This record gives sequence, C-alpha cells and structure tokens, in this order.
Amino acid sequence: MADPVSTADGFSYEREAILEWFMLGNQTSPLTGAPLVRSDLVPNHALRAAIQQYVDEHPEAGADLYRPRDTGAIRQAIHARQWAPPQAAGGCSPAAAATAPQAAEEAVPMGTAVMPVQPPPPPPLTGLTAADREAAAPYGGAEWAAGCAPPRAMAWGGWFGFSRMETSTPRPSADEPRMRVSHPGEGDGIALEVTVSSEAAMLRLAQRLAATSAEVPLAALRLTAEDGFGPGTAAAISASGSAFALLTRCLMGTENGAGCLRGLRELAISKVTISDEAAASLAEALHGHAALQMLELWNVALEDDGALSISQLATPTGNQALTQLNLGRNLVSGPGRERIEGIIDASRVRVKVY
Repeated sequence: MADPVSTADGFSYEREAILEWFMLGNQTSPLTGAPLVRSDLVPNHALRAAIQQYVDEHPEAGADLYRPRDTGAIRQAIHARQWAPPQAAGGCSPAAAATAPQAAEEAVPMGTAVMPVQPPPPPPLTGLTAADREAAAPYGGAEWAAGCAPPRAMAWGGWFGFSRMETSTPRPSADEPRMRVSHPGEGDGIALEVTVSSEAAMLRLAQRLAATSAEVPLAALRLTAEDGFGPGTAAAISASGSAFALLTRCLMGTENGAGCLRGLRELAISKVTISDEAAASLAEALHGHAALQMLELWNVALEDDGALSISQLATPTGNQALTQLNLGRNLVSGPGRERIEGIIDASRVRVKVY
C-alpha cells in the first residue's frame, strides 16, 4: 500500500481502493460483508511507516508499491463526455442518445474530432461584497481574545492516569468556532488557531474575519476541522459551501479582503475537504497577497488539479512573498507531483507534496 487507511471495523485498505468501494454505493466491509457503522477513514500511520521502513531496507521492493491512478486525467475525460455538443449524439436529446448509443456513434463520421463544449467560467473573484460586510457587521468590534472559550479544567483519572476534562465545563456549541490566541513572536500581529466542527462554525469564523479591521492584525491563521473521532481522521467539512467561499474572499490581500488579514504571513488549513474548484479560487485570492510567506494545506484531500492550482503560487510568476508551501497528506498522484515539481521556483520556494 502507498496510502493505507483503516475503516470503522479496524481493517486497512489502500485509500483509493476503499474510496472507490464507497463510491459504488457499498456500505459494508469488503472483507466481512458486515455493515459499517461509519464511512470515515483513519490514516494508518503505523502501517505506512512499516511499509516505508521495509522499502528503505529492500529498495527492490519499491516497484511493488501501489501507484494511484491519474484521477485528474480520468476526470477530464469524463468531463469532456459530459459536455459533448449535441452533434455528438446525432442531434437527438440526451435521453434518446443514452438509449441509442450506436446511432449516436454513426452520426459522427469516422475520424472526425469532436471538441467538447467547455462550461462557462466561474465569476471573477473580487473580494468581499457589500452584502458580505453587512452580514458580518454584528460579529465585529471585539478583539479575538474576547471570543476565545476559557480553558477547560483538567483532572487526573481513568486508565493509567490519563488526563480528562472536567465535565462541569460545558462543551462549546458546534455552531461556534473554538479559538486560541497566541503571539507568534515576529513583528506585529497575533496567531489565531481555530477548530471548527461544522459548516456553521466555519461561517461564523469567516464573518468575524470579514468584520475585523486592520487595527487587529493577524500574523497567522491556523484552521482545523474535526469530526470528533480524534487526531488523524478526516473531517466531513467541505470547502464547496458558502462558508469557505466567504473565507476565500476574506483572504484577498487587497482592500477588498478582510482588513485583519492583509498582513497575514502564515496560513494553515487541515482536514477541510478542498475540491479542485475551491483550490483554484483560493489560489486566485492568495496570488497577490503581499505578506503571505508560508502556506500549508495538510490532509485536505487535494487531488492533482487542485494541487496544481495551489502550486501556481510557487512558480516564478506566482506569489513573490511565498517561501514555503506544504501540500502534504493529500491525494496527489505520481504524475501530478512530477508536474508540480516541474513548474515551481525551487530557488525561492520550499515545496512539499505527498
């Protein structure tokens, strides 16, 4: 295996294989046939480390490592078929073409190249709108430290003396982001660490960012999603919704973005599933950010196209302030990684892709 993950019943599989099993509509264990209570996947770091150690000791076994398929190329082929012009179906309706594939093939002369019709491009990213700022206005006016939940008291107990949280302190609402403020120690600004467990919590964070002025600058923003099953698991929060779109508009380093983020030097996002489209919008927002030096998108399910969009920030014509880019623990294929390594400016930006 190249990327072993464990299912809810404890068995481990190659990530791409088990994801395909789920995509086919299966909700059972491939080994036992028993229903799976959850479909979440937990990275099996111990197994992956053992495999890597074995390959390091036996280099000839490296050829046996699983090579993920180029999902980006497969997706492009499917996309081209979906947007084929009516002539490819002999001028009939999509329903008729689906029931008469042979007639559709005969409608196009042999050897004729049929160019796919491209979907309309997304609207340009222009930053926060007047409606965004109006909706966010009620959440502004206070320093970040005032919105942080008080630390929960610790007590000793349980098996082997492991620490546990006092139950007398209520757990914050899932609709509210949990925040921690610290000083990064370099220049002005603060570091804001945020954990969200729902789309609503991420939306509330984005609204607070939109409403906070440049008088309360952030030097670092570290956003992590969680699903309640512990470290290393993949959360079910997607970047395809309105919450992440608002966050993306906030991150524009111009006057159209959030004032508190114009001096942002470090941005880290983990466990939020970022689609190709969301990655492209994020790259567009960060392209002209004059202060951003470090960007990390870790364990966000980036695939080839999305990783390539983000990697444009590390090219000679990309974000000139950027010096570190970490795209670790994602779904980038071998060919995708080679494409990325071929376009980055390695003399200026240190890039990790795996």
